[in-house]
Amino acid sequence: MASLRRLLALPPETDLQLAPGGETDAGLPASREVALVEAYRRRPEVKVARQAVKRGRIEVERARRG
Repeated sequence: MASLRRLLALPPETDLQLAPGGETDAGLPASREVALVEAYRRRPEVKVARQAVKRGRIEVERARRG
């Protein structure tokens, strides 16, 4: 609970009450590595960067061909 208080920027003496049924592992990735892969796959700025790299490679190939 201390970590949750810090995350929410609450004073240490704040009493927190969690809603029933909130404790579940359903839907969590199998490992940290799997979670990171999925997170990077979903990030929009990563998608944009990948597209920019792809466009750059196409332009380089066109320039080489003349």
